[in-house]
Amino acid sequence: MSDNSRNVQAMKREQKSTNKYSEVVSPSKQRSKNSDDSDNFAYFLESNEGYEYEEHFELVSEEEEEEEDEYEEEEIQNPKILALQDLNDKNFLNIIRDSPSFLEPVDASAFFKIVLSHFTNSKLSTKVGGEILYTIRRLLHKKKILQVFADKNIIELLPFDMKEYSDFLFSIVFDLINLNPNLFSQEFSNKEHFLLTVRHNPSKALSLLSKFSQKFINEDEIDEPWYFLDILVYGASSFIIPELVNNYCSLILFLNRNSDEYRTARFANFWHVFTKYLELSEPSCHSILYTSLSMMLEMSFSDEISRLEVPIDQIVVDLHSKSNCEAALSFIIAFTKIDSHRMNQSNLISALLEASEKNIKATIVLMTLASNKAIAKTIIGDGNWALKDLPAIVDTLRLFLVIFSHQKLRSLIVELENFPMILNRFLVEFSSPGIITIVCTIVRRIPLNQQIARRLAKNGFITTFIKTALNNNDEKKISSHSLLLIVNTLAPYGRSADFLEIIPFIGSLLNDRNLCEIASYSAVKLANDKKCVKMMLKENFDDFFEKNVKKHKSDIVRRNAKKFLLLIDKE
Repeated sequence: MSDNSRNVQAMKREQKSTNKYSEVVSPSKQRSKNSDDSDNFAYFLESNEGYEYEEHFELVSEEEEEEEDEYEEEEIQNPKILALQDLNDKNFLNIIRDSPSFLEPVDASAFFKIVLSHFTNSKLSTKVGGEILYTIRRLLHKKKILQVFADKNIIELLPFDMKEYSDFLFSIVFDLINLNPNLFSQEFSNKEHFLLTVRHNPSKALSLLSKFSQKFINEDEIDEPWYFLDILVYGASSFIIPELVNNYCSLILFLNRNSDEYRTARFANFWHVFTKYLELSEPSCHSILYTSLSMMLEMSFSDEISRLEVPIDQIVVDLHSKSNCEAALSFIIAFTKIDSHRMNQSNLISALLEASEKNIKATIVLMTLASNKAIAKTIIGDGNWALKDLPAIVDTLRLFLVIFSHQKLRSLIVELENFPMILNRFLVEFSSPGIITIVCTIVRRIPLNQQIARRLAKNGFITTFIKTALNNNDEKKISSHSLLLIVNTLAPYGRSADFLEIIPFIGSLLNDRNLCEIASYSAVKLANDKKCVKMMLKENFDDFFEKNVKKHKSDIVRRNAKKFLLLIDKE
């Protein structure tokens, strides 16, 4: 087939597929075929459930090919065919078996209609019915008889509703895929015909659909593939079962990856199928469905995302399922990379927080979502999650810090009733120089006022911070530095008296080469409180500053000494 012919066929197919599903919008660009993907699915697509192409059937001679393809249907003259009208004729089976040797194309239509009419006869035995269908299969390998079979739509007369003959019907369809894949009409593929047989044995049906799909992808010679391929859509309930869901989804992904034409026409349909059957199928199918949805996201175009439904309610259910939680989380991550706003659902966030108590991956998902300010705001909620291990306290801290990184959300965080308890918990549980520095930074970056400072003090934050800092003081004096910063941060908001007990400690730091500047600044901040002044005088702060107000090496210490001495004079 020439390239031009292939292009014309593809254009016709695309037009038909678009007309059939007008809600599917063609993307602005197309992706090329990915030939590498075919290897991943070959193990499934190449299996034919035991079918064999009957090459030993009688082939058509060159003379026959040159004859006219169309035949006028005449009155039946052949006595053998007339005898087939009587199911009880003693020669019935012999005539059926011999028919490939004598049947002429001109009699083929009558033959097919007569023998297939017997399937409505309750007296027809399965043995005889099987012989009829097997003979039809043999006859289809005669080119001119196959043409009659096609022209007269004989395929629609096959006994699709009779389960006992499903294996024979699958064999016929298998041969037709090889002989004439254009026979599969809309009528043939609907719920009154072949779709009935599909439900009798979904595994074999899926094998046939995979064979047809390979032909569609690799040969590009099928004028109208959509009706047969759409059995994958309309027959989804037969395929999305524990035994077949993996192969079914593999076939769908194979088609979407390897055919831009198919992906453009049916992507939205299969997205809908997968999301729908997350609710309708057995839980053991859900993991495969989530994985397939995630893989489909890799094939989607940006303009399609807004039209895709997200099965939030079912995700919430599966987040509570031990077997499906991981796959649901992977799907959330995949969708978040494309459109995180759609994940901003309070019930989903609540389910993720609950799942994170046992699953670190859920916490990672929350941290990913929290990079979006709107979702971070939803996660904050009442803040009670910060008092839990998600699943370890270090993970809780990491999530808290991601949310805290949004400057505009800090006022909301600090208003949480349990905000002081959250800080206290971090200090007590970690009890390290590192956490002291982190908590100190948090307090210095929140929008402070006297009311907030009072709440911190009332809930034991200042006491807890002092105790933790003193217990973790080391040679580097990181904790000491953070403690002085907390003094300087909270003292101006009326909390100087809360630091009365550490004034001797601050005094000891005035002579520290690295901390003397900040310690002198802390003394100035505390000098606004009478009790603190009294304690500092008792600890000889005044002597230190009088001695260093002019001769200290540090300009900062000299300036702070001057301020301190002025303040205590006023006292």
